[in-house]
Amino acid sequence: MWLAPAAVVARLSIRWVVLALLTAFSKRIHRWFTYWMFADAVKTVEGRRVADELIADTQVMMRCYAARPIVAPTVFSDAELARIRVPTLLLIGENETVGSAAKAMKRVRDVAPCVRAELVSNAGHDLPIAQRAIVIERVIGFLSER
Repeated sequence: MWLAPAAVVARLSIRWVVLALLTAFSKRIHRWFTYWMFADAVKTVEGRRVADELIADTQVMMRCYAARPIVAPTVFSDAELARIRVPTLLLIGENETVGSAAKAMKRVRDVAPCVRAELVSNAGHDLPIAQRAIVIERVIGFLSER
């Protein structure tokens, strides 16, 4: 099961990479970036609370841990996606900021017949927060079929 799989089925967008790198320079930029990534979730009080906790946790992590080389996620090849033989659920928010949701959905549907790819409305990379009930419903429904 994949929820908002950053750069596993589609490349990271250049915009996302540049903005992510800029977060290291300013708490204000970091907050703006997180709220941009979680745009659907932060429309609610609970979503803003989760986003603010993530920002605070990330700030502590940046102060307390030594810098390490950035490892970009590996984009699966068509052959690797086609080799998936177990039933798999892929949920992607329609407003995904890390990469193109439409391109990822099309690619998976074209090359990975065992993967059920579903687009979640009113969500982006924040889909487990912004659309918690829908995600839970789809995951339980998918698992119940097994």
